[in-house]
Amino acid sequence: MKGDTADISARQMASERENVTYGAPFPGAVTIERFFRMDDLPSPDDRPIAHTLLVLSVVQAILGFIALAIDMAGEGFLVPQHILCALAILVVSAIPAFVIRTGRISTAAWVFNLTISIVVFLLCLLSAGIMSASAPILLLPVIWSWSTLGKRGALAICVLTVLEMFALIWWSISGYAPHNVTELGGLPPAVGLGLILLLVAFSGTVSGYVGYRNNQIHKEHLIRARDEAQKANRAKAEFIASIAHEVRTPLTGLMGMLELLARENLQDSHQEMAGTARSSARNILNLINDLLDLSKIEVGELRLLPEPTDVAALVNETAREFKSAAEEKDLELTVRITGEPVWLLLDPLRLRQIVSNYISNAVKFTETGRICVSLTTSDLANGDVTLRLSVEDTGPGVPLSQRNMIFGRFTQIDSVQRAKYNGTGLGLAIVSDLAILLGGKTWVESEETKGSVFFFEGQFKRTSPLDLPRLSSSDSDRADATILITDDSLGNQRVLSRYLQGLGYTTHAVENGSDAMMALLKQKIDLIFLDHFMPVKDGLQTLRDIRALPDPDLKNVPVIAMSADLPEADMKHWVDAGVDGVISKPIDFPALDATIQRVLGAGQRSR
Repeated sequence: MKGDTADISARQMASERENVTYGAPFPGAVTIERFFRMDDLPSPDDRPIAHTLLVLSVVQAILGFIALAIDMAGEGFLVPQHILCALAILVVSAIPAFVIRTGRISTAAWVFNLTISIVVFLLCLLSAGIMSASAPILLLPVIWSWSTLGKRGALAICVLTVLEMFALIWWSISGYAPHNVTELGGLPPAVGLGLILLLVAFSGTVSGYVGYRNNQIHKEHLIRARDEAQKANRAKAEFIASIAHEVRTPLTGLMGMLELLARENLQDSHQEMAGTARSSARNILNLINDLLDLSKIEVGELRLLPEPTDVAALVNETAREFKSAAEEKDLELTVRITGEPVWLLLDPLRLRQIVSNYISNAVKFTETGRICVSLTTSDLANGDVTLRLSVEDTGPGVPLSQRNMIFGRFTQIDSVQRAKYNGTGLGLAIVSDLAILLGGKTWVESEETKGSVFFFEGQFKRTSPLDLPRLSSSDSDRADATILITDDSLGNQRVLSRYLQGLGYTTHAVENGSDAMMALLKQKIDLIFLDHFMPVKDGLQTLRDIRALPDPDLKNVPVIAMSADLPEADMKHWVDAGVDGVISKPIDFPALDATIQRVLGAGQRSR
């Protein structure tokens, strides 16, 4: 019932948005929606133009009829000028019906502006030329055209008006004009001209207001559409993050167990099966990571965590991960680093992602030959360093027509390629977005059938390695450390416990924050792992409760957060609450060991 009510409210709101009155000069004005559906117009941009045309047509028909009535009342007989005026009034009056029946907004706008311009020009020719009382009306189509015809149409009307004025000046100077000055309805020339100017001023005011109001409403619609799009993007990102968390949690247990299984003394056939399972699980993880990163980039929530990074070591380590995949295809994978070793301040995870995507694509699409990963650095005058990374392959190359779109989302060269190599086509799109976030750029140089070179270049600040405190790696020091694992997933508890116990640590496991608080109060705990999402009490609230304890030894116990995904806002909450480290699921075991040593080492120094 509640959902039905929300549905009805949403439909009512949508209906109200569709029935906004464009250009209504007073509250409660009749809307164009009563005559024809705005959705039938070829473009939403035509809606304000349609309203402007209807209002101007009605106003000009009324003003034209008033002027004609005054003139006919004064003259007392029908003259050619009156026939022209009557024809113009009929044409202008028919424009609303034409728009309603056909929806051809552009044609109606041209008919309206040209009718007024040409008829007024003819009226001036039949009277006093440029000295005619109707001459000021020639300026009105110039004003209207900018709000009804667009830039090119408005310029055309402006040129036409200038030509008409020059023609009228020549007409008057040459003596072809039938009269020296015209009178409106027998009124004195000054009064007649003043009345015409008042009508022109009123018409200009109405058209100006209509244009202004339509522009404001159109702007409000654009802002509303932008806000709704951002809200939809955010909802999509939250949905993907939620799904990613639900998938990553069991994937952590799966990959962890496979990692532990690979360390056992297995038969060759069993080792091969375990390796295949690990590779498949990592492919699933890479796909989830791509989708999650893409959703974060779209809503602007992908965060950078700069830290001193040995870029040469990072590139070498990343390339080493693809060594076996290259050897399986008999490809030569080499790394060439020029320049002295340098530490730069950047986000190593995102740079590794760029390198990994480039090398992964090269291995995937290269059937024979070699892959060369090159890294060069050069110093700038301001002390920064220009970093250029390139990955060269001997694959099929990228056609010239595809090079501008190769870094687009979901892009692969053709359907045959998609069927042969699989993949989502997100890798290079994410590389391009990450490069922009890092303040760099990407591009490709390629020659069909000979290969491609993919580049990344950016400028970064030079820095030096951090002297991080580390825990002694001796078995006795590890055995003295007790780690509390807090996770509602039994599989994750088992994986972490077996891995940490294999390193020599003593472990205890609980399934929620309340049990973690009880365990901390009952026994000596040196380090706590807290999962982000848990029943009863989540990780963040548990950390806040720990930091609020009165006992200094308990409140300062090191805490490492675990999560499949932490949005920027949640990450800030963890940092504000006093977290000591964060690890992502599925867990990278070497990174986990390094984080534990850093956190426990810092804790020992602080004590």
